[in-house]
Amino acid sequence: RLECMMQELPKLLPAHAKVGFTQFERWFSFSPVKNAIGDAVAQAAKGNYAASPGAGEAAVYEANAALLRLAGATVEAGAPSSFLGLTLGLSPPISLSPRFALTTDELMRRVSGGAAVRISAASALELDGDIELSSL
Repeated sequence: RLECMMQELPKLLPAHAKVGFTQFERWFSFSPVKNAIGDAVAQAAKGNYAASPGAGEAAVYEANAALLRLAGATVEAGAPSSFLGLTLGLSPPISLSPRFALTTDELMRRVSGGAAVRISAASALELDGDIELSSL
């Protein structure tokens, strides 16, 4: 974790230091939960990420669905729902515990069924522990 402003880091290093960075898609790395519902609705109306508790929950479910899709699974997206004026995609709710997979490599090994794993929009899935999905 960087404990200074990103642009300040190179100033702290010696001139010969090699500096690099890693960049991830937002869905994989960052979904803040900081806005009250009124602010979240206003942000969503501008086309921005709402950064509300509901939006954070939806982002986790969608990130987990995207990870399962990377492993070859079919995950249907549910219809969005509206809560207090904020439209959220909360289905299917998918929870992947760190005990199931800590890395994408481990997730790929544990979803060995790939295309034989299908999660409908009406499903709910929680994976926690030493589990391997060969079909679903």
